[in-house]
Amino acid sequence: MEPDRIVPEALLEPLGVDSLMVLELMFEFEQRFGITLAKGTPTPRTVSEMASLMDRLRSERQSSS
Repeated sequence: MEPDRIVPEALLEPLGVDSLMVLELMFEFEQRFGITLAKGTPTPRTVSEMASLMDRLRSERQSSS
């Protein structure tokens, strides 16, 4: 994968991140940050959405500590 293809607006699927991998990543985030994502949490579709989700999880974890 060429690093210049990984930009905020890039869709995850063409980068090789399919829906199963997105779920696995979201479960990993839950375990790593000790939180449970709300059932209505939208599935990230772009690099930016995934990064925003990770940032939000980190913020929630830090504010609950």
